[in-house]
Amino acid sequence: MLEIEHSSGARLPQHSHVSAYLCLLLQGSYQETMGERTLVYRPCTLAFHPPALTHHDEIGPRGGRFFNVEIDPAHIASLTDSDLTAHMAPGEVFDPIAVGLILSLYREYRLLHEGDLAAHALHVESISIELVAASVRARTPAERRRPAWLTRVIEHLHDGRRESPTVVGLARDAAVHPVHLARVFRRIYGCTMGQYRARIRVQRACGLLMSCDLPLARIAADAGFADQSHLTRVFTSVVGCPPGMYRRLVG
Repeated sequence: MLEIEHSSGARLPQHSHVSAYLCLLLQGSYQETMGERTLVYRPCTLAFHPPALTHHDEIGPRGGRFFNVEIDPAHIASLTDSDLTAHMAPGEVFDPIAVGLILSLYREYRLLHEGDLAAHALHVESISIELVAASVRARTPAERRRPAWLTRVIEHLHDGRRESPTVVGLARDAAVHPVHLARVFRRIYGCTMGQYRARIRVQRACGLLMSCDLPLARIAADAGFADQSHLTRVFTSVVGCPPGMYRRLVG
């Protein structure tokens, strides 16, 4: 685990990394070019990089701050099917479960950095293993890991402009039975659709906490929570600390 800070803009030449790694943008702006694809980061963007990926980067004019987690290749091999591992793709990880895990891991990293012994090796290792598994799953071809109709459900859950969906409504749009939808969703993502959507809101809240000094009540409203207490309760359950404390750790 490593926190990296660039105080000003910069262009980094083409390079590659031996190990796979995850990169979370904490503050600032950043774009990364991989072949013909360019990924533009915003605060709280998480991206997965397979081993030996060649890319070149541009740090925004005001710099950027990153949290990187390098992954031992043996961990990937032990947590995933070897055939799936060969098909891992680079790019943004949209799965809010993985984002919630790396935010929680960053909290532990900062506590360790400040000498807080409450964060111990076993806990950090447990979070890291879950993070690797979730991120690798999110970067394998969709047809290899979930039915095609579930993509439409995920798109609806990520659409912040829509009113809170219902299981019946999502199942109707996907043309499946609500019970089948609920069972398949939990099998693939390890949580309910409500928990998944809550993590999406936490990700939005983290992006605001990292990029602006809005009061928590305003952040709660902008991220889709009922009020500040709702934000605090859900945020703490996902990340492991209240949003105010997280803002102090990040700042």
